[in-house]
Amino acid sequence: MLVVLAAYTAVVISNHGWDLLSVFFGDMATMAWPGQFNLDFLFMLTLSAIWVAWRHKFSTAGLALAFWRSSAARCF
Repeated sequence: MLVVLAAYTAVVISNHGWDLLSVFFGDMATMAWPGQFNLDFLFMLTLSAIWVAWRHKFSTAGLALAFWRSSAARCF
């Protein structure tokens, strides 16, 4: 699965470049189905990050883990 994901990612990057955030939020701005999926996905990542932080009692390590696990850190 990792090989398939890496190959797919390489094709997308070669076709569209590294500019993930403008595509992600641009889809939301069009108010179409891809944007609805992106908004759902963003909320799921946010809620899971809040849950991770809560489970670690909002400690420094818990907040860092929540940020890392939310995948938001991987976009930068």
